[in-house]
This record gives sequence, C-alpha cells and structure tokens, in this order.
Amino acid sequence: MRVQIAASVKVAVADADLVQECAPERVDIKRVLFAQLDAAAPATAIFTNALSALTASSFVDDLPGRHRCLIAHPGNPPYLIPVIEIVPAPFTAPEVTERTLQLFRDAGLQPVLVSKEVEGFVFNRLQGAVLREAYCLVRDGVVTVEDIDTVMRDGLGLR
Repeated sequence: MRVQIAASVKVAVADADLVQECAPERVDIKRVLFAQLDAAAPATAIFTNALSALTASSFVDDLPGRHRCLIAHPGNPPYLIPVIEIVPAPFTAPEVTERTLQLFRDAGLQPVLVSKEVEGFVFNRLQGAVLREAYCLVRDGVVTVEDIDTVMRDGLGLR
C-alpha cells in the first residue's frame, strides 16, 4: 500500500527518506510541525514543503535540522504537470538539495532548481504575469475571454 494513515507524526515519518509537508500556509503551524518532524524523523530524512509563497527561511530558521529543509513546490495538478520547483534556503545543505533533485527525478518529475528564495517562486510568478496581461487584453477590448482561452489552450499551452 502506498498511502497509509498514521496515528502520529512520529509514526508517519519513522522510516522516511523525504517528507513532503502540505499543511496550511501559516508560519505558526509550520514551525510546530517542522519541529515535530525534526525530532521524529531519521537524521538523513529531507523535509520539503509544497508552499506556493512562503520561503523555508520564514519558518525553519531556528530549527536544529534546518540544513535538511527546503521547498518542493509542485505544479498543479501534480499528476498532470510534472514540473516541481526545488527552492533551498540559504542554510540548506548542498547535498540535501542534490539528493532532493534526484529523488524527484527518480519519481518521474521534472525538478527546476530555484537558486534563490523569492516570493511566489518561478511558476506562480510567470503564471501571474500571463494572467495580468490576459486581464489587460480583455479589459482594453483587444480580445475576448474566449479568444484568450483559445490562445492559451491551442497555442501557448502546446508549446
């Protein structure tokens, strides 16, 4: 069985090589959860987070095992979009970053190394730029919403 329900964080991560944490994007929740992970997982376990905006530095800065923490932000839906952004914090150990990239490659994903913590990372920032321009084109009467959909679906989306 690939998915199991665990009675506690300790049980869930006891033999983990990599933990992909997906709790709500709140620093207070992340700090508590990552402290639990750091205490319970093997010393070699990597802790990733699927955040879309917060950086790892914002919630694991004083964690003893912070060297093994980084962001792994997947495209959504992950079963369809194989891109995953790997965003190490300034304190993430380089060997942890390399191991994370390889683990996601081995899982069939296309990891992209984002070499600097930046709000929104790359995927969301590019998507935001396209959306802003699409809104402006529709607002200014240049094209209809349907035409934007056609360009994205049958044009840019195929690239």
